[in-house]
Amino acid sequence: MKSEITQKGHSKILYEAHNSDMRMAPHSNFYYGINLGNHRLKSGNYTMKITGVADGNKFSFDKDFSISQKEAKNIIEALMHGRESGLRRKQQVFMIPPR
Repeated sequence: MKSEITQKGHSKILYEAHNSDMRMAPHSNFYYGINLGNHRLKSGNYTMKITGVADGNKFSFDKDFSISQKEAKNIIEALMHGRESGLRRKQQVFMIPPR
C-alpha cells in the first residue's frame, strides 16, 4: 500500500508511506498512521491518496481532511509531553480515522 499527503489542490507530496504485507478482513475499517518523522504537522487542508493491491485487485481512494490550529497545537503538545493520544512514543504519526 502506498499513501501520499498533499495540500488540497496541490500535487507536491508532503508526506508519504509505503507498506507491504498488510492484511485486513473484508468490509472492515482500521486506523492507518503515517510517520511524519521530524516534521511538524501544520494546520490546513490536505488530501490523502492511498493506492494498493488486495488479493490481486488494485484499489485507490482519495480523502480530503482538515487540521485546525487547535488540533495541530494539541498534537505538538502531546509530543512535547510524551503523552499517547493517537501518537507513538514521541514520533509524530498522523492517523485518518475510518468513516
